[in-house]
Amino acid sequence: MAVTVAVVGVADREAGEIPKAFVVLKPCAAADGDALMDFLRNKVAGYKRIRQVELVNAIPRSPSGKILRRLLLAPNTSPDRACENTLGSLLKKLR
Repeated sequence: MAVTVAVVGVADREAGEIPKAFVVLKPCAAADGDALMDFLRNKVAGYKRIRQVELVNAIPRSPSGKILRRLLLAPNTSPDRACENTLGSLLKKLR
């Protein structure tokens, strides 16, 4: 179903912070955020449950493969755009 998932904390007025998942699906998979949250409902504790899901094409990573959570949380940058920026900056360094 999912190829890659990154979970970050996002600000929430009531709880202070809630988990949000950025999910990259397999090419042939068809799922939505509600189905993913239902799948996890009985598998994790209540405070760990995913409250928001965003389906993306790619998750930004550093050259060493670590997930760049700060780019996922950037207010005006989509995760797909962040991946392009990360790759572009890497290519500039290599030139």
